[in-house]
Amino acid sequence: MSHSNYGKAGGSDEQFGSTGDTHAGLMAGLWGPAANIAVILVLYSYRKWWVYVHAAFFLLATIITLATSIPILTYTGIISRDSTITYKYSASVLNLHYLIGITCLASITLVALTGLLTKLLNLCSAKSNTILLLRKLHSISGYLVLMLCKINNYVIEDTGTMLGLLAFDVLSATMIIVWKMVFPRMEAKRITP
Repeated sequence: MSHSNYGKAGGSDEQFGSTGDTHAGLMAGLWGPAANIAVILVLYSYRKWWVYVHAAFFLLATIITLATSIPILTYTGIISRDSTITYKYSASVLNLHYLIGITCLASITLVALTGLLTKLLNLCSAKSNTILLLRKLHSISGYLVLMLCKINNYVIEDTGTMLGLLAFDVLSATMIIVWKMVFPRMEAKRITP
């Protein structure tokens, strides 16, 4: 069973607040397959608008993640590993999910800000070295945050859903690695017909 029933754990519809079900229903998809596609689009952005799709997707994903996560944290606080309240998942799993999640929230915000700042500096014709440094920082931190969000999905998902997400992630990573090895100079060159 997927964590889409997460908010209904222990017989209470509001155990995780008003955004619990929305959060549970969206996070695996947003930070799983949809995020992989958004990364692939920007890596092989043969059309300039693909970069804007990437930016729009991750901005929306950041807003949705913050808007559904912060109310849960406000409502429940960090669930203790030793909590005696009955949840769908053990208190230790929820505690780990919350702690990784808080790290994800802070990191997602920083990555989004570096992406926006890179675009703004580009529009203002800032120094190339500054833009390239920020772009590199955005890319590396973005990959790290994406992996952290995926790990957080794996922590909370049931085995079947987790294996499906993992299979899609392995397929996406393989595709990226093969593409980089076969066509290393074609990435992000905005090749047009």
